[in-house]
Amino acid sequence: MDDNKKYNDETDLFNDVDLPSDVAKKVDEAYKLSDIIFKLVQRRIDLNITQAELSLRTGISKATIARIEALKTIPRLDTVIKLSMALELSLELN
Repeated sequence: MDDNKKYNDETDLFNDVDLPSDVAKKVDEAYKLSDIIFKLVQRRIDLNITQAELSLRTGISKATIARIEALKTIPRLDTVIKLSMALELSLELN
């Protein structure tokens, strides 16, 4: 790795490091998950919805929403779908 190289984001940095394939896969998955959660949080804020209100709309506890937003837990797919629907977001799988 070039010590003087400039990186645009975390993806550039990890692309320049030789990681074992299983570790690289986990890093990639974590990066994608954090991006999804960031979009959910940003949408909640844009709609001026509190975690408590989102909890009422989804049936997901406020504590769970807080843990998801803090990246302290990995949400199940059904949880992501509930949050997306409540925030009027669509999910696209590629």
